[in-house]
Amino acid sequence: MKFFGFLLSLGAIGGILFYVLTQTDEAQKLDVINLDNLLERVNVSLAEADSMQSLKAMTASDINRSQFWTRAVAIDDQDDGSLIGFFDENKDGEMQDEEEEFFLIEVDRAGQRLIATDSRFGYARDLSYIDTEDGNDADSDSSDTEEKSDAEISGLLKEFFKRQDDAGIAPSRFSNRQMSADSYFEEARTKVRESRKI
Repeated sequence: MKFFGFLLSLGAIGGILFYVLTQTDEAQKLDVINLDNLLERVNVSLAEADSMQSLKAMTASDINRSQFWTRAVAIDDQDDGSLIGFFDENKDGEMQDEEEEFFLIEVDRAGQRLIATDSRFGYARDLSYIDTEDGNDADSDSSDTEEKSDAEISGLLKEFFKRQDDAGIAPSRFSNRQMSADSYFEEARTKVRESRKI
């Protein structure tokens, strides 16, 4: 009787392990971006990086370690002040015409936030950026309700803003941008499952 119970226990454990492993395997196949996690990682890199190059490298390294993706992701900076994440098939860090865009990061100067967009499905999420030299979040205290002066803005954000200005992008461009509901991630997973018939 005890032996029979032991076998049942082994079967239950095996079933749980099979479920976990198949769920992980499916997540790896889907290559779906969690925009909220991405924004957190970009925000940390923004506070710690001392150049655009280090920002791209730090963020790409962090998200590749943290996500269930089957392909390496690299980040390319654009003349308009945006960042494009793409599947770096040849692992050279440079986006080629045949490489697939994965996500887009934009800086909303007026709203003091980062906006991440899923390039395949158009889902978008935002997060207040860490915008001061001492690493404070944009909404950390009441004094942050007013727009920051140039002296208070970190050097990297100044670079983003300069590129936007040079590209003719007004600070109000993102004011009416609609963000996706919390259910976006599962919706994206469902769409990929259906498209790949997993």
